[in-house]
Amino acid sequence: YEITFAGNWTTRTRRPVLEDVDHSYAVFFVIYVTLIVFAVLRVITAVFLRETLEAANNDAELMVMERLRQKGKYIKRLEGIFRAMDESGDGVLTEAEMSAVLEDSKVQAYLASLDLDLNEGQALYRLLQNGEGQVTYEDFIDGILRCKGPARAIDQICLQCDVKLLSDAVLHLTKALEDSKMIRKQRNHGKHRRSKHRVEDEVVLLRAATRVM
Repeated sequence: YEITFAGNWTTRTRRPVLEDVDHSYAVFFVIYVTLIVFAVLRVITAVFLRETLEAANNDAELMVMERLRQKGKYIKRLEGIFRAMDESGDGVLTEAEMSAVLEDSKVQAYLASLDLDLNEGQALYRLLQNGEGQVTYEDFIDGILRCKGPARAIDQICLQCDVKLLSDAVLHLTKALEDSKMIRKQRNHGKHRRSKHRVEDEVVLLRAATRVM
């Protein structure tokens, strides 16, 4: 106990032991003090590390809560824009309703303050519509949130997947039409000359693709 906590143990304890008993006890004192100092440092380090991690976790939670709060406020503003566009009040936007509102310079300025550049009403409507020729509240909010800021990596990956699926569908459709002899099988003749038969085949393929879509 005195060796561990007393400040004057080197004169009151160490010297009598070394002089009256055996000098080999010096090795014991060195090992003991080294272990005690190392253990104390480890404990102090662990305490500081725990406090640091707890502070970091609290900061992360606060950051998440703040982002959720900001997103909630942003969605409320978008809800106000949606209701302003929905003149009929049926909860569904038409292309005419959206284009008419987006042509207003004040609306464009307000959208710019929300980090949105939506000058092309027709293009935006095609982007937001759910495939049934209409834009619901959920479609509008989800689409606008995707349009905000630069394109994300996940959006680019999804776009690549969609393009691949479309390409595969066209290849399957082409093969089916070739098997049914509605169009002639494509062969590589070295030169890509558009013959009359090839034009007719492309017309058939285009009509078939239109019916599928």
